[in-house]
Amino acid sequence: MIEYRRQYTPDNPKRIMKLKPRHLLILDTVGRYRVVTTRLLQALLFDSVQEPPKGLQNQKTGKVVVEETRELFHAGYLIKPPEQIEMRKAVKGSIGHVFALPPKGERALQEHWSAHGKEVAYRLLDPHVKFHTIEHDLMISEMRTVITLLTASHPQLKLLFWENATDFKIKGNVDGETRSFYPDSFFAIEHNTQPRYYFYEADKGTMPIERKEKDKNTDWKKKLTIYNSYDQSKGFYAEFGQDHFSLITTTTSPQRRDNMSELAQQFKIAPRTFFASHPNIDPINPYSVQENIWANPTQSSLVKLFDLAG
Repeated sequence: MIEYRRQYTPDNPKRIMKLKPRHLLILDTVGRYRVVTTRLLQALLFDSVQEPPKGLQNQKTGKVVVEETRELFHAGYLIKPPEQIEMRKAVKGSIGHVFALPPKGERALQEHWSAHGKEVAYRLLDPHVKFHTIEHDLMISEMRTVITLLTASHPQLKLLFWENATDFKIKGNVDGETRSFYPDSFFAIEHNTQPRYYFYEADKGTMPIERKEKDKNTDWKKKLTIYNSYDQSKGFYAEFGQDHFSLITTTTSPQRRDNMSELAQQFKIAPRTFFASHPNIDPINPYSVQENIWANPTQSSLVKLFDLAG
């Protein structure tokens, strides 16, 4: 039997709705993250996906997020990429629906910001992207969520900014040739009043750790070589006025994590590189990122990402 479900689009909405501040907050969050799940929205907007305590049923809860995103979807302000159906089948456990911002939702936000004298640009997701692209983008959104929640809950930390798919390239020398690429994300955290800068790479395990010597295609060794060259040539200092950055990477398994960490041993940036198995991170549990799950090439055992002693 063929299962049929009507697909509502921004051009063919099920209903017309008047946007409230809560709706705009959801649209802005989806737009800034590019692709999110219901579960991530619940964590970001309500700090919990649990039912409210007895007697506090009037508080905003995870159920409200489900209802509000459903309204926005049926009115054409949110879209669900078709590939999310296959993705949800492949992922263990429930991740909720996958949402992205269509042009209609972006226009509503731009009208809102324009009325307040601001201009905000959003990088929209192509709704027809393949399953693996959505998986990769969700890895970034999950990492951003857990860092956002951690910095919001810890007095020593403050998230200064997070940029996805940054406009600048990392440039470095590989075998006498200048190579470059766009990092997945770039963010800064104020730790005990001192700013620290991080590049984040989400690794789906599709890029080889190291290719044959004559192969010009990118592998992780070349990517680390470029990061190392960028650091040693003071390229980061020239652009941001800071001496150093750290590189954090989440990948698909403990074995690949260890292989990447072992590879990084040969580079001078090794003390500032950290690798973790992404399944060990629970995006709605901010302190999951602070467990001893990070491999660092200079350490014999797994470490925490931030030193939060005291």
